[in-house]
Amino acid sequence: MYLKSSMLTMVCLLICGVSSLSAAGHETIEHTWGGSPVYMTRVADNFIIMYDRSESMGDQFLDTAMTGLQAERRILREKNATLPDMNWMAGIYSFTPGVGTDNLTVYYPMQPYDKTKFHRVLD
Repeated sequence: MYLKSSMLTMVCLLICGVSSLSAAGHETIEHTWGGSPVYMTRVADNFIIMYDRSESMGDQFLDTAMTGLQAERRILREKNATLPDMNWMAGIYSFTPGVGTDNLTVYYPMQPYDKTKFHRVLD
């Protein structure tokens, strides 16, 4: 149950972001997806990924051969590969639950999202 809630938290943080644009200020960007034009609207300025690095993340993830940490990294790599450039600010941080805020580790401090730099941090 704890693993599921940690993964859910990580995915929610990845998907949500913090929105500060007004309705009139949303930026729409055209991309090509599968050979067809797709119009995307940026509704968040920032996204932050916080992942759990506790000892339990070394346990097997569901019915896979991966650990929880390997599953997190795989999900993040897949999402990073598909994220379009929407002029976001982004950051990657890790934590160990129950230890306090002084265990927060910064891997990619808040800065303009760069797919290549983000990928390097995830490896």
